[in-house]
Amino acid sequence: MKQAAVFWPAGTVYGTLLNFRGEWRSLGDQVTQPPYKAAPKAPVLFVKTANTWSANGSAIPIPAQVPWVEVGASIAMVIGPPVFESAMAARRVSIAGYVLVNDLSVPHASFFRPPVKTKCLDGFLGLGPHNVPAGQAGDPAHFVLEVRINGELRQTMRCADLVRNAAQLLADVSDFMTLREGDWLLLGSDVGRALAQAGDRIDISVPALSAFGTLTHTLAAQTSPAEATLAPLPPRSVLQIPREHTKHARVAWAGAVHDAVEHDGQLLLADGRLVAQDLVVWLPPLQPTARARTILALGLNYADHAKELEFNPPEEPLVFIKGESTLIGHQAFTTRPAGVLFMHYECELVVVIGKTARKVRRTDAYDFIAGYSVANDYAIRDYLENWYRPNLRVKNRATCTPIGPWLVDASAVPDPMNLALQTTVNGRVTQSGNTRDMIFDLPFLIEYFSSFMTLQPGDLILTGTPDGVVDCQPGDVIITEIAGIGALSNTIVQGAR
Repeated sequence: MKQAAVFWPAGTVYGTLLNFRGEWRSLGDQVTQPPYKAAPKAPVLFVKTANTWSANGSAIPIPAQVPWVEVGASIAMVIGPPVFESAMAARRVSIAGYVLVNDLSVPHASFFRPPVKTKCLDGFLGLGPHNVPAGQAGDPAHFVLEVRINGELRQTMRCADLVRNAAQLLADVSDFMTLREGDWLLLGSDVGRALAQAGDRIDISVPALSAFGTLTHTLAAQTSPAEATLAPLPPRSVLQIPREHTKHARVAWAGAVHDAVEHDGQLLLADGRLVAQDLVVWLPPLQPTARARTILALGLNYADHAKELEFNPPEEPLVFIKGESTLIGHQAFTTRPAGVLFMHYECELVVVIGKTARKVRRTDAYDFIAGYSVANDYAIRDYLENWYRPNLRVKNRATCTPIGPWLVDASAVPDPMNLALQTTVNGRVTQSGNTRDMIFDLPFLIEYFSSFMTLQPGDLILTGTPDGVVDCQPGDVIITEIAGIGALSNTIVQGAR
């Protein structure tokens, strides 16, 4: 099969669940039963990480232990540049175009936890050959998608059956999180998804609109880890961090962005100038990547925190994914929405992946770490629902993931599993812990994640928080500190909503 020209997302790809009326009808009374207990109030979203992206015409590897995959035909809205209708008007999200996608997943019945192990396998998002401009595509409510497997029509999906049409979905999502130019937002997939297996050919089209072309893939049996090759833009094989210094930062100063290192209490810029730390704007201390950065976050990875929230310690990592638009730097401001009752910090050790990691053994895990940083992964518990918990409305809000101030070279941290953590609120210690109390340690996590998805240089793992979280109010100064890594300062400000 001839592979078409590659068309890649420029940002994060967000998927949508339960956005077709048929899906709701198929669930019936389940939406009011445990573990869900109530229908979701906000769109139920997930992230298709960059390792899932597959070019049109490529073969998608299917692990040997996966006999069938579920075909998720959908349309992705490609987010365009922000629109300002007047000098005083708020920023409005625009749609640049639409793309056919195939949101593959391992069949699963539960929607209680984010589906990382079922939706984020390598190659599990087929990308259509064309970005159809919004003006040319017309009203998405008129789109009718057809799914064929080995030439046989297996599903017809009508976007007229959407619960939230394209405009409403875009409005409801952008109401609580930032969509940036180049991000993709999927409309969802209807009930009746076809099942396919290794050897099958999948074709997805919109027959009435030939501009979309036909999205075509074959499924190939994966017999060894080496066959799980990635199609997107070639990543750098190693994250390059100069080793003559151990604490690295990125800052804005004098109208430009600079790489910097700590030097006698000041910042030494790459061009040799020394600048006081209080004269710069701190940015997330992360090197740019060739593709969207994968940000994996652990829930309940300290037994005392699980007890604090009245949960049993998990037997397998509880994982969710964040978009890069949530990240801000040291000394920045985090918005607390008006009217919320409980918004808390989470002091977390951040692992920065240093080289491509696939099927990594626990004993080799530290070889794949470039460095460490500190994150404060805020959660707004008022918005916590039981659909793909914790939902993105809680965890993917702009300004709610400060990170920094430093990226500390791994060579400077001899034992990352014995680091003291501490949080202060307005100078008062409210949280203390140690990374040795993690339920799943760093070698386990790298082995676990790399067993089903490929990690790339610059990807992040946020490793969870110990107990001691408290409500944060506007004006509070929160300092999350990890011994040997740094002290990350952040201030809460009041939001409009």
